[in-house]
Amino acid sequence: MKMHGYSRVSSRHVLSATLFLLAISTGPVLAEPVPYTIDFGGTNAPTSGSFDYDSSTFTFTDFSVTWDSTVFNLTSSANDPIIVGTDPCLGGATGGLASFKLLTSCTGSDINTNTIWFGHLSPTEFQITDEFNAVTNWGCIETNTPGCITPYTVPGGLILGISQVPEPAYGSLVLVGIGLLLLIVQKRKAQALH
Repeated sequence: MKMHGYSRVSSRHVLSATLFLLAISTGPVLAEPVPYTIDFGGTNAPTSGSFDYDSSTFTFTDFSVTWDSTVFNLTSSANDPIIVGTDPCLGGATGGLASFKLLTSCTGSDINTNTIWFGHLSPTEFQITDEFNAVTNWGCIETNTPGCITPYTVPGGLILGISQVPEPAYGSLVLVGIGLLLLIVQKRKAQALH
């Protein structure tokens, strides 16, 4: 029914449009930890490294590295890294945020100043640190390395960077689907009435 040149809008149309707009806008609001992979350099580099990081709480979940057929769980250490002095690349950050910065702000091509990885099988240990050759002002994510001090003269290699793993926002997809379904149903009902 038209009134004064405008179509009458039903509450169903308003509901459908609202659900559709809500679905589009809720992706970031309903964010969960984001999965990342780690790009390792060096000879005999780890075959895989990944973690999930929640930037709203600065926490890591499921942080693991596979090196020389050994899986190292670094989750606990990533949430509570060893920090000595005032590491300039960490910018005063602590906890999980400091570890995330260690993986993002401190990467580069200089083994002496940038983030490196180090692994050893006897004793079994693995670490990601920017302390190689540094006495103070460094951070470290480690497993089974007391004090995170590398007792060897050569690091395994550089941390070249991290990459975010793309994942769909399932909650948003469901809401978009519901909104589209309601729009289709309403369009068919409107066509049936005319």
